[in-house]
Amino acid sequence: MPQERFEKCQTLLDRGQDVAALVNLLCLWRGDPVRGNDVYQLTDVAFKSCLTDYAKTRDQLIQWIQETEAPEEVDACLTILINFKDYSAVRSCRDLKVKVDSSSFYMGYADYIDHHLTLLVWKDDNYYMGDTQLRNIKTNVYALSGSYLAFVRDKEETTPPLIEPEREIDLGTRVWATAFDPVTRRYILTLPDEGRVLGFNAETLEEEMELISPGKGLRGIGIHTGLRRGFFNAEFISTMISFDLDTFKVRKEIAGFSRRPERIYVNQATNTLVTGNLGLPTIVPCGTDYQSFLLRPSPEANKRKSKTMNLVDMEKEEVIQTLPTGRRPTAVDISAKYVAAGNFYDNTLTIYERSNLNKSTTIPLNFIRNIDIDYKIEDESSGKEINFTKKFRSRVVEGITILEKRNLILVSGYDACLLTIVDIGKRSVVGMVPVDAVPFDVIADEAEKFAYVSCNKMNSVSVVDLDKMKEVYRLKTGDSPQDLTLAGNILLVPHATGVTIHDVGGLAGRMG
Repeated sequence: MPQERFEKCQTLLDRGQDVAALVNLLCLWRGDPVRGNDVYQLTDVAFKSCLTDYAKTRDQLIQWIQETEAPEEVDACLTILINFKDYSAVRSCRDLKVKVDSSSFYMGYADYIDHHLTLLVWKDDNYYMGDTQLRNIKTNVYALSGSYLAFVRDKEETTPPLIEPEREIDLGTRVWATAFDPVTRRYILTLPDEGRVLGFNAETLEEEMELISPGKGLRGIGIHTGLRRGFFNAEFISTMISFDLDTFKVRKEIAGFSRRPERIYVNQATNTLVTGNLGLPTIVPCGTDYQSFLLRPSPEANKRKSKTMNLVDMEKEEVIQTLPTGRRPTAVDISAKYVAAGNFYDNTLTIYERSNLNKSTTIPLNFIRNIDIDYKIEDESSGKEINFTKKFRSRVVEGITILEKRNLILVSGYDACLLTIVDIGKRSVVGMVPVDAVPFDVIADEAEKFAYVSCNKMNSVSVVDLDKMKEVYRLKTGDSPQDLTLAGNILLVPHATGVTIHDVGGLAGRMG
């Protein structure tokens, strides 16, 4: 397929269709960057050909932006204009009437153009903006990637003691999710970059089992101890794989998902699991994620809407329900009464009652206001000054957990150092708890006494007392801790190079 696309670009260039060749070449090497020098060399030839009559090239690029429905082609056209340093033309594209779906961009098409311009003057990916009070705590505010605002607790505000881990599984590679099988006494790990599922003896931490996945991009894991089955997602082929917990043999590749199923949470009492479908990433200026993921899922998955979560019957090993959500439902959870999805791109929480899956409630979580920042750049072709405004926002939904006894949902905030408390009955935010920076995932113990929040950039887990609604301890982890698993008193924290293991059974006494 990539070779056919490359040959098409060569043919376009031979026919004098320089702009078409250049746009297609940019989309090609972003979607399949490991192509050798041929693509880059031909791209350079196409750039030089387009430069010979730039006025004609500019008009064709602007017309292309107006007529295409493919966001990756819009991005390629704008990248070409920027490479020709025609910033006025880029700014003028903001006001064009376009056919491309605005939801393909993070905050819409016009904001996406502003993002392109912002990156021309962007110097520091952690640009310090100053200090502010957030929920009565002092925070340092940083601008990220020319689009986001991150709030990090000031060091003097981070006072809970930090506890060292008891044990560690060091693999030298990223672990995405973990589970514990009490029958075989094994920890089960998914390795996304290697496409493997591993089983480790919980006492000796020696590797006992290995499963090679049919597809890579392994994400969540869920197990049913009674059925003796495990389930994990292969994101890049948009399928879920079931396997035997005792033999680690693949049982079935389960279809029926849309793009990129990720986290898995289980309700064993009803033999049901839930998983969210991430869909395509929103396209960002000059990024490669959108194009590369566009090529990966199966044709069947491409046709299905990505703003969904799926319920799977663990006994039948098939999708039984597809529920609409917001954009990028990266966080999901299921309990006896509820199914919920935290929608990363929309800053919303979608809640379904399992007794009536025909309707849902969506709760907005935009408790941090957007901030407009003014910029100016000089157009190198005309010498004129270009003024524009970029809207910065915070992403406040990354992980969720349902507390059915308390009738609450906890939401970890990512760009905000907060754990948000949502009352299910009131369908509203009723509280917030400061935690460490970049809260990624949150889980709670069975008694709903303590919540554990993995803080991705601080290499720690914040422990929150749910009676006091206060962070009381922090647990040290490896780099970039992600999804959490609590097996009795054992907290498993996957991270960039393995798994950190904490025995939290004695924490209650130490917390008083």
